[in-house]
Amino acid sequence: MLSCSNDVQGARQLFQSNHPSLVSLEIAGLASLNSFSHTDAARTDTGAVCYIEAGATTTTLSFFHEGENRLVRKLDVGAIHIQQRIQDVLAISEEDALNVLFEDATPLLESSLDPIGGLLQEVSISQKFIERNDNTKVLKVYASGGLSYSPYWSYVMEQALQCEIEVWNPFKANGIKTYPKGVIGVESMFAAAIGSAIAVLRPS
Repeated sequence: MLSCSNDVQGARQLFQSNHPSLVSLEIAGLASLNSFSHTDAARTDTGAVCYIEAGATTTTLSFFHEGENRLVRKLDVGAIHIQQRIQDVLAISEEDALNVLFEDATPLLESSLDPIGGLLQEVSISQKFIERNDNTKVLKVYASGGLSYSPYWSYVMEQALQCEIEVWNPFKANGIKTYPKGVIGVESMFAAAIGSAIAVLRPS
């Protein structure tokens, strides 16, 4: 038990004290956030910035204003849930649902069915809270994780936030010029790995 406690304390010390508690977020979401929070993108002086880590089982939603992390939420909706919901509402196979999610969402858009309305509502509530509380507007949105490569997810998220989404490249933003094999084209999916490495190699 003592060893486990020491491990947890050690993990906590890898992240800045003003970051969310490890209890409230999964490590992947927290690590991805760490890949963003150190960069110029998070420190813009114009409006607020939203960063979304959209993973397989959870979505980590965060907002920055004047370089300060103002709000972080973990939403228990990810690619697996959305794919399953598309499969259910359209009565199609898993393969076809993945095709809708990552290739051609026309069948879903034409059906007027909304498989992620609950997620979009929570995103909108969070945005309105930040804009009202900080008297600002969210002007830029960055996204990482598998869903950041989904045209359907990006489209509906842009509609909810009223902002264009830019796929987050944690390598470029953190000055990493040498890319491992297999990374090019899917850089955003390595945000958690980059954030973890930064926490170890560049402790605050």
